[in-house]
Parts: sequence; C-alpha cells; structure tokens
Amino acid sequence: MRISILLMVFWFFILASGCSDSDKKKTEFDCTRLCDKSLECQEIKESQLENCKDYCKKYQENSYFENAYLDAMGVCLAEDKCEDIKSCTKTIAEKCPAPPDVSKYAKTLCNKMIECKATTKTEDECIATLGVPDNYKCLTQKFIDDTEKCISQIKCETYLTDFLNCQQELWK
Repeated sequence: MRISILLMVFWFFILASGCSDSDKKKTEFDCTRLCDKSLECQEIKESQLENCKDYCKKYQENSYFENAYLDAMGVCLAEDKCEDIKSCTKTIAEKCPAPPDVSKYAKTLCNKMIECKATTKTEDECIATLGVPDNYKCLTQKFIDDTEKCISQIKCETYLTDFLNCQQELWK
C-alpha cells in the first residue's frame, strides 16, 4: 500500500511537472513566431521577414528586451487570431519595469542630429521628442547605452550610413 501511494505521488509529480513545462513552452517568447505572426497579421512585408527574425534574435541574445516584455509577448503570441494578438500587445508596456534612463542617449542623438543638420529643431525640442522614457520602456538600459555609444561615433559626412551601421553594431 505504501509503495502504491509513493508511486501515485511520484506519477502525479511527473504529470504536474509535465503540464507546467508544456504550458510554459506554449507561451515562451519566440522570435520566429513573432515575425511569422507579424507577417500573417500584415505588420511587416514578406521582404522584411528574415531581417525581423535576425534583429529579434540579436536583440534577445544581447539582452536588449526586458524579461517582462519577453514573457508578456510570449503570452500574446500564443493567441491564434491577429485581433487577439493586437489586443493583447496593447498592455505589454504596462508589464515592463520603469523605463531606462534615456537622457544621455537623447542628448547625444539630438546633438548629433543638430551637428549634422539632420534636424531643424533646437536641442530642447529634439530632446522633448526623442527623450520620452516611456517610448523605450520595454528595452533595457544596456540597449540605450550601446545605442548612445554608437551614435556618439557617427561622422556627419557619413551620417546616414553610420546611423544605419549602428543597428548592425548592436548585433555584435
């Protein structure tokens, strides 16, 4: 009798742990699913699919997404219908922690844009537009710092190319 109870407890433990693992896998964040669903829901074009997957994977590998974002997006991507996914993603930012400090990033970006004549705004106007912390809420401080460092090295003569290359730098 004692052995059968122990076997039942052991069997229940295996079933319970198996259920929680499968539930977790259903809602685990996956870049391929994110990009495939983005294409299916017409958020991106077919020509953007591979770039979407590459960027997403690199951002995830470099810890540029907050864990709360990854968890919440994983739950949303478990939905089948585009309308349900869109509805679910509207509340993701609320689940992310306080936004990173973007003051140095915004100042660097705006000063570079002004220096290279890529904006007609004043520094204060530019920072008021690009320095809104909530716009970066689900990104990590590491992303902001890495981006700011890259932007600071942009040369005006090659501004657009350098700016685009910053994205490539963030992948490394």
